Amino acid sequence: MSYRDNRRERGYDRDRRRQGKPHYGDRSRGSHRGREEYSRQGKPMPKPNGDMCSPLCPYFRCSKKALLITTEHYRGQPIKEAYCRWIGDKCIGAQCQYAYCALQKMLPDGRCGWALERKQRSSKEFDEELEGEEYSFRSKSLLSKLGFKEDEF
Repeated sequence: MSYRDNRRERGYDRDRRRQGKPHYGDRSRGSHRGREEYSRQGKPMPKPNGDMCSPLCPYFRCSKKALLITTEHYRGQPIKEAYCRWIGDKCIGAQCQYAYCALQKMLPDGRCGWALERKQRSSKEFDEELEGEEYSFRSKSLLSKLGFKEDEF
């Protein structure tokens, strides 16, 4: 048995890649993005900092085309930072007069409209859930013992 025959038996043959079969040494060479960045439709999700628009959001744009996202390492951990090539310093984000959102969700004060809509939807769902819920006989008796009247709950 030759060396090449031995490799073919073990699954190291280059022809396997051409046939679409898995190869032991194959790795995805594309950029890796976490699950939280993508929605179910495969589109990237906005990434605001709380309520404020972030320059690291995939929809944050600079009309001067000066936004540069770099990765720096701090204590072995990669940290993404946004730099402005126009001024040569860190990007100030939504405070810049050239900043805009590709989804048109950035408000004039720099808040992210997408994040605000999401918060409102979740609070409305919670309120609707509380309104629709009825109290059991036991919980009503406990509330009445605590001093609450029946019309309050």
